[in-house]
Amino acid sequence: MDVIFKVYMYPEDEVLNKYYQNGSEGYFFKNIKDSQFRTTIAQEAHLFFIPIRTHQMHNMGTSNEEMAIVVQNYFQSLITENPYWNKSQGADHFFINCHEIGVMATKGLPLMKNAIQVVCTSLDALEFNPLKDIIIPAQDLEPSTTTRKVVRDSELDRNYCSCQLSPFRAACMVESILEECVPAVVSFLNLDLPFNDTLDWTRFSIIGRTKDVHLNGEKLNKLHNNLLEIRKHFQWNSPPVRLDAFHMVIYELWQHARRLHFT
Repeated sequence: MDVIFKVYMYPEDEVLNKYYQNGSEGYFFKNIKDSQFRTTIAQEAHLFFIPIRTHQMHNMGTSNEEMAIVVQNYFQSLITENPYWNKSQGADHFFINCHEIGVMATKGLPLMKNAIQVVCTSLDALEFNPLKDIIIPAQDLEPSTTTRKVVRDSELDRNYCSCQLSPFRAACMVESILEECVPAVVSFLNLDLPFNDTLDWTRFSIIGRTKDVHLNGEKLNKLHNNLLEIRKHFQWNSPPVRLDAFHMVIYELWQHARRLHFT
């Protein structure tokens, strides 16, 4: 993957480029620009990156509705002017969206449904499709969404974090991992979690119905040890570090590209 996978990044829109990017989006933007995965030759690319910046738009004194128009105009220019979009109908394109402005901006563009949405939570997606869309670990979360609890017995004095049923439980679970705290959530449905197709969440978190969650010391200790091993996969770094969150996202994008080009 490190050698063959290439991403072409479209030129950034002058208006959109002025918006400061932080959190997961900011790390991805900075890291992809400087990485060996980026190519400036579109013909070499396996995927095409649409560089819209959504996370801080609402803090710049411009309404969401006005910014949605700017983003839609940028999208539309790519659709009408770029041969690579027309060739694939957007299926080999992707964009980062960790804010509601991205949902608003893509509602009027039916072709965007074919593009890969890279989001911090499925709530940030127009119509989240687990077969193509990707959830990434949120960074710089505030305020804290976790509730810390302590399990004590003769063998263990260890923390775990309870993530209540809420729209932000995926972010809560990531925050717990970064705090080296075993995340626990009661769920009756399949959860949309970062790297769900790559990592086995049952090995480092507690997911299930209340009656199925048994917090004995031996099990929790094993989960915690596994969590320490995989924690690096949820950490954003600049410059990126091998096997960190950036490389995990790139790996999932590469998997999508393989399915597009070889099926």
